[in-house]
Amino acid sequence: MSSTAVSTERYLSCDGVLAAMLVDRATGQAHARSGTVSVLPDPEHVTDSHQTALDLAVASREPVVQESVVTTGGHYVLTRAVPSPGADEILLVLVFDRARTNLALARYQADEHTAALLP
Repeated sequence: MSSTAVSTERYLSCDGVLAAMLVDRATGQAHARSGTVSVLPDPEHVTDSHQTALDLAVASREPVVQESVVTTGGHYVLTRAVPSPGADEILLVLVFDRARTNLALARYQADEHTAALLP
């Protein structure tokens, strides 16, 4: 199993996480997917929606988008930029089961996993 696959597997222990994916922002290519991959959005749509969020942030004079959350009938889809030294920006995508997830707690748990991945 590759190190990126192990990285996404870690997030599956967060409350309510159904799937996790790491996407290269520059290319739109998924580096790793874990969990119920059928609920994950298309990687290219992830990069497009992140760019839209960046454009909105610039328009409101905010320099950085930390994360975005899309709420659907059954899921929360969280996308956040993960710093990766010496590489293109990586986007972390987590899909949560809306019925069994406390989004604030799940975001906190995801923060802990992300901090453990960074050097």
